[in-house]
Amino acid sequence: MALTLSESDFQAILDAGNWTEIAEDHQSFYNERLPADLVERWVKGYDPEDVETTAGLAALTLLTSAAAWGVERSK
Repeated sequence: MALTLSESDFQAILDAGNWTEIAEDHQSFYNERLPADLVERWVKGYDPEDVETTAGLAALTLLTSAAAWGVERSK
């Protein structure tokens, strides 16, 4: 079973990482942070009865552990 992030969530991740088709890996890419409202939506939207709601939490786990991203502070 594959989990799928929504198009808007996927784009939010790309935007947070300053990723584009022509992006080069350089120092401006370090210190990436996910928007707090995106993380909040994933956490609040989690439903243990609905496996699709785990896609955001899976992305959060990968981005904050393997990719060493942070989360912005709430405004």
